[in-house]
Amino acid sequence: MLICLFGLLFFSCGSDDGNGPAEVWRLTAIYSHQTNTLEQGPDLSFQEVLYFSPNGTFIKRRFVGAERFEARGRYTKEVRDGDGLQVYRVEYEQDSPIVFNCFGGFSESFAVKSPGLVQSDGIPCDGPEYRYEPDGINPE
Repeated sequence: MLICLFGLLFFSCGSDDGNGPAEVWRLTAIYSHQTNTLEQGPDLSFQEVLYFSPNGTFIKRRFVGAERFEARGRYTKEVRDGDGLQVYRVEYEQDSPIVFNCFGGFSESFAVKSPGLVQSDGIPCDGPEYRYEPDGINPE
């Protein structure tokens, strides 16, 4: 009886381990407020994919031609003061040339603008806004 109870407890608790599929977003457009230009699809100079895993880990991958760059870290979901948008706040393990942050450091924010759009925003430093849409690929 004790073994059955232990087994039931183990399996019921073990099923919620936070290791489900990642939430995946692919860069689809870059908009520049300075020049009022939009690059999208095949016109993008690089490809980029974001992976938000249920266990709080994050991977950002950028592909430029045959080169691949990667940055890893952890994220939290928050509601932004002022406009109430849901935001992913990422803290990277180390600095990387693909971290997009106007203020320096190892962090980056991604705002959920709608169920089908996540945006990384460079407007505070006159940079572009990166627009991501859901993608169903596996990070590994």
